[in-house]
Amino acid sequence: MSATLRELGRKVAKGLQSGDQELRRRWHAGVGLLFMVVFVVASLAVNQTVLALNKAAGNYGYRSDSYGYQASATVSDYVPKAPTALSASVSTTTATVTWTAPTLTTGDTAISTGGGSISSYNFHYGTSSLSSCSGGSSTTSTSASVSLTSLTAGTLYY
Repeated sequence: MSATLRELGRKVAKGLQSGDQELRRRWHAGVGLLFMVVFVVASLAVNQTVLALNKAAGNYGYRSDSYGYQASATVSDYVPKAPTALSASVSTTTATVTWTAPTLTTGDTAISTGGGSISSYNFHYGTSSLSSCSGGSSTTSTSASVSLTSLTAGTLYY
């Protein structure tokens, strides 16, 4: 096979030296196309290698109009469900509000709270509706009840 290639090379060289313009044009086009194909194939191989290395490192780089790294997060704080069984007992200037603490689950999965439970409740109240969020008072309770004192008799509280 190498003898055949050498013979072909001699014929091409002889033709190029003879001044045959048609042979020169075809030779230059063929060589140019060959170099272009080799360049494209080599570039694709390099690009795929770089992409594979980036993926292995967790960096997805700039590709398809997105840039960034693959990130993951572990959420340790979940918002518990709302308390249930809300009830109140009132006197002239005091209201005691009690409720049942919510279960600490998300879906069907128990939430890890570091071995504890809900540590406190923030209780907000006032004389205007909660939708207006103006004025009002708040208190914090560490149990599932709160006593509101110094209330005004005959006043509607929200």
